[in-house]
This record gives sequence, structure tokens and C-alpha cells, in this order.
Amino acid sequence: MSMLVRDATPDDVHAIAEIHVASWQSTYKGIVPQEFLDTMSVDDSAARWMRSFSRTTCKLIVAEIDDVIVGWCYSGYCRDDDAHPTTAELWAIYIHPNAIQRGDGQALWKNAKESLASIGYTHVIVWVLKENLQAIGFYSRIGLQPDGVEKTIVIHDAELQELRMTAEIIG
Repeated sequence: MSMLVRDATPDDVHAIAEIHVASWQSTYKGIVPQEFLDTMSVDDSAARWMRSFSRTTCKLIVAEIDDVIVGWCYSGYCRDDDAHPTTAELWAIYIHPNAIQRGDGQALWKNAKESLASIGYTHVIVWVLKENLQAIGFYSRIGLQPDGVEKTIVIHDAELQELRMTAEIIG
């Protein structure tokens, strides 16, 4: 098995969407309303990703093992009003549920971190659902820590709590 981390292309959107939906349906079962998870569509997700290619300044990268995309990472500017201009956001890292715990997420993070640092970002934040203990553990292992900021989001009429985690990416 050989892993390649590379910039995503429009040809990758279906695989990205498949991983997005499979990850949500696996990870958020019992956290996010099941009706929402059941109605997630790979085709709808792929269409959103295709539109984002022409509208975003964020970077989308994929991890491939033997020419099969097993995960992706999306990072770039930080959406938080209180963020310093040199703070980036790790918008998402998703690994296919069948490929978790093999180091793919760490490889994606390493690539994203180097890319963010190369364009002048010094810190990074990520928002994570407080009930997603697996993701919190992953982010902790790669150096992010809760900074005390939390917010409520609504998914399919359910109020969910997110916490913000942060790290220095250079220094």
C-alpha cells in the first residue's frame, strides 16, 4: 500500500462526497438526528463540492491509497469573527469509516499544516461536536486543544454543542 496526498480535482468530487456521507452516517449516529443522516445524498454532496471548486479560496486535498481516495481535508481562512488574520481553519478532515486508524488523517493534517504555514498562517482552529469523542481525541493527538469557546449549532431541529480547538502551526 502506498499513500499519496494531493490536491483534489473536480474528478474527485464523487469520492469526496461518498466519504463525506459515509463518515457522517457512521460517526454521527446517535448524535445527529437519524432522519437527517438517512436523507444524506452522495449526489447532492457531490454537486455542492463541484460548485465549491469555482467559488472557494480554501484548499481541498485527498489521500489516496493504491489509487483509491480514502480521505480528504479542507482548510483555509478562519470564519470566526474573533480570529486573528493569521489564524486558519481546519474546516474538515474525513476518512472513510473503513480506513480509520491507519494514519491517513495525520498525513492529511501534515500536508494541510505545511500548506497553511507556507502562506503565512501561524495558528489553526477546528470546530468539533462535543459528543464526537473520536474526533476530539484525533485533534488532541495532532496538537489541538480546546480554547474554551463553544457554540450551539442546529442540525435538523436538533441543538448540538461544538467546541473550538486550536493550535500553533509554526514555531
